[in-house]
Amino acid sequence: MKLRKPIVAQTVLPLEQNPEQRHEIDPLPEEGKVEANSISASDEQLIKKALDMVEKNLSNPEYSIEDLSRDMCMSRATLYRKITSITGSSPSDFVKNVRLRKAAELLKEGGLTIAEIADKVGFNTPSYFTKSFKKLFGVLPTQYK
Repeated sequence: MKLRKPIVAQTVLPLEQNPEQRHEIDPLPEEGKVEANSISASDEQLIKKALDMVEKNLSNPEYSIEDLSRDMCMSRATLYRKITSITGSSPSDFVKNVRLRKAAELLKEGGLTIAEIADKVGFNTPSYFTKSFKKLFGVLPTQYK
């Protein structure tokens, strides 16, 4: 089965799958915009709903995949299957990437320390945040502009 790479998924795909996005924060597509070899409208709605749920719980480091699946009104197995088939990433990577992309926005705005940003986007420790950020963006948070 070939995984589809939709526009919406670009907001959560790791850079290894999407290298041209280095140092860029991908905007969500316009409402209802689906390209020919992209995803169905219902899959796009599912991803948008998942993004909304994660963003509403962004600062909660205890927000789990179980919580997300409950908020999405589906079993954890169904959520895993759907998110993986649409984005190519596991639900935990999906959540982490949403958190890291929000952190990148906050870094660009300035005014907050790395520790404050890590806390604000739901990472328990600044060191894990820094390690995850570097893995996704290829640079340390302090070097990101």
